[in-house]
Amino acid sequence: MNQNVTHQNKVLVVAYLFPPIGGIGVQRPLKMVKYLRDFGWEPFVLTVDPVYHATYDESLLQEIPEDVTVERVPQTDPTVFLAGNKSVTSTPAQNQTATDLTASPGAVSRMKQGALQAARSMAKHIKDMIFVPDDQVLWYLRARRRAVEMVRKHDIDVIYTTSGPHSDLLVGRYVKQKTGVPWIAEFRDPWTQNIHFSATGMRKKIEERMEERVMRDADVIVTVTDSFARDFKTKYPWLDRIKVIHNGFDPDDYQGIEPVPHDGKFTLVYTGILYGKRHPRYFLQALHQLIEEGKIPRDKVRVKFAGVFDYPGQSENIDFVKRHGLDDVVDVLGYLPHKKALAHLKGADVQLLIGDTAPRSGAYIPGKLFEYMALEKPILALSLPGESTRIVDEFKLGISVDPVDISAIQDAIYRLYQDWQKGETGAQKSRSDGLHIYRRDEQARMLAEIMSNLL
Repeated sequence: MNQNVTHQNKVLVVAYLFPPIGGIGVQRPLKMVKYLRDFGWEPFVLTVDPVYHATYDESLLQEIPEDVTVERVPQTDPTVFLAGNKSVTSTPAQNQTATDLTASPGAVSRMKQGALQAARSMAKHIKDMIFVPDDQVLWYLRARRRAVEMVRKHDIDVIYTTSGPHSDLLVGRYVKQKTGVPWIAEFRDPWTQNIHFSATGMRKKIEERMEERVMRDADVIVTVTDSFARDFKTKYPWLDRIKVIHNGFDPDDYQGIEPVPHDGKFTLVYTGILYGKRHPRYFLQALHQLIEEGKIPRDKVRVKFAGVFDYPGQSENIDFVKRHGLDDVVDVLGYLPHKKALAHLKGADVQLLIGDTAPRSGAYIPGKLFEYMALEKPILALSLPGESTRIVDEFKLGISVDPVDISAIQDAIYRLYQDWQKGETGAQKSRSDGLHIYRRDEQARMLAEIMSNLL
């Protein structure tokens, strides 16, 4: 990092997802904070003071420059608040399970358990009606005041809010109204055009109105894919202040990482969160059939999942593994610190990318694709045609197939297995031209340029 840059300009980075919270969504604001100084911008961070998160990762705190000002605003989870269960406001735990959040079955009768489930169901229904646009709205109500204080105290030049959650955007809009400081609103994912957006009735109208006000009041809209930008312009034809800064990878993250050795088996590794229509069951079905047909010996293959395999209270994926007798093939590692997850990837023969199966999901680029790109191992991308598959194919990073086409997935796995048997474990030679735009320092440079133009 260049320590000789004069830091004349100051930016307030509003990011609910920030270390010690982990996960791929944290990497964007973290790396912006790391590199913005190289381009003449001093970052100040406003984030949450987390008490519990499914991807808690204290190791990421080491990546925040020591002298960066980080202010934290606490929040109580709305579901816990409504259910009256305060047990999760204790020390954070990275692998807390569903049973950690409730009384044990032996301590509560079945009748009480049923009543508890009903109460929680009602609490969730109430939460969905009250907490708009998301669960972090309680944090927003506190954070907006702190943000105004920080702008005035530190003489901030530009506000940069990065979402999700969308409450981040509401903080930025509030501060812009109160202070007049230029505001950049970043959408790492769409809002009302999101493939997972399910609000109806009055809530849908409220969120659409919130989104439109953000679009109108922000000085610049930033998003992470060309598809998102086109969709925003289609919905808001008058929007002419939109920029695309892709997600990417930080070369520093891969220095000195020793690969986790495996036991001589054909090893595929997935890192990240699985949920809803982004699940591994089509892949596992294809692998199961290959084993049953004798094309891949059971004792010659290993699949590792690092991250959230099933959310607390859910078991669809692990149930599938057990039902198909894949316990000896699949390793569920749980959430790992970032560096440890990268070590498993570096020791893999194939990096597994599981995309969403929902319609229009091809417009999305999972952040982990860029980490995979940096490690230069073959990628098996189970993604609908779109931005991700274009990158994989254009830069010759591996094989992309339809995520629900079990036959095509079988063919791809078997092809990669045959390459592994031949000793061809490296990725195909990538095209170097154009890859620089996916580096985190380059993305910070692009953001710094946008901010400088605002001034």
